[in-house]
Amino acid sequence: MKKFIKVSLSAVIVMMAMTFTSCKQDPGKVVFWVDADLGCGTIDVTIDGTTKTISSFYSGSTPDCDATGCATFQITPGSHNYSASCSGLSWSGTVNITSNGCLKTQLTP
Repeated sequence: MKKFIKVSLSAVIVMMAMTFTSCKQDPGKVVFWVDADLGCGTIDVTIDGTTKTISSFYSGSTPDCDATGCATFQITPGSHNYSASCSGLSWSGTVNITSNGCLKTQLTP
């Protein structure tokens, strides 16, 4: 009987550990981009105290996350407020990040 209780208790502990581990969500990404030269220089984008810079534009297609010249952030799933600005223009809003996702957010004047 003692062996059965030990085995059962071990199984419960393993199941609990698996349950708590599966609650953790992997981060997702968001890429900010523009489709034209807005004439205001580089654009600084800030989320959760981290700032990245948009330094080029994509006129023919929507860039993927981690594209050169875009501002890509890897952050926890959920809603995050962002702000962006360059000389004479500014943006702000909320993005909803999903686990392992890549949200593509175009900034328009």
